[in-house]
Amino acid sequence: MAKKISLKLGYESPFTVFSVFTSEKEYRLAWLINQQLGIELKRIADYSHYFSESQSGYFPIYRHHYKQYRMQMFLLGNKGEEGPIVNSSPVPDFLILFWNRSGLFDLKQFQKDVKKIQQVQTLVELNQKTLAKHEDFFYGLEYFLTEQKVI
Repeated sequence: MAKKISLKLGYESPFTVFSVFTSEKEYRLAWLINQQLGIELKRIADYSHYFSESQSGYFPIYRHHYKQYRMQMFLLGNKGEEGPIVNSSPVPDFLILFWNRSGLFDLKQFQKDVKKIQQVQTLVELNQKTLAKHEDFFYGLEYFLTEQKVI
């Protein structure tokens, strides 16, 4: 009798994701992060997220390319008129996403530096359970960024 083989397909996100809680607008937060970290977050085309067939929303997104680490960082607005993209409790105001994060990049120092910004209430790394719950979003975002030719 032949042995049964099962194939499980899944999406593994290339992103390391942090939720940011602040009352600042996206352009102001991007400027504050630029000042604190000495980087250049620049706005790119808004990300269009589909909540359903008839409902979608546009979310501001900023990008910084760390050439020395060959990785990219994105600041994405999470709250829109239609609702949040990542709906965890509490709902984050923004997401900071690292694409293709290098092991040489000091993530702990990054967290400390962002938390030093007075207007940032807190910065928390999203756990794997939350990421898995939103894998459609991460797949869509990766596709969007590929189309924009930024990754």
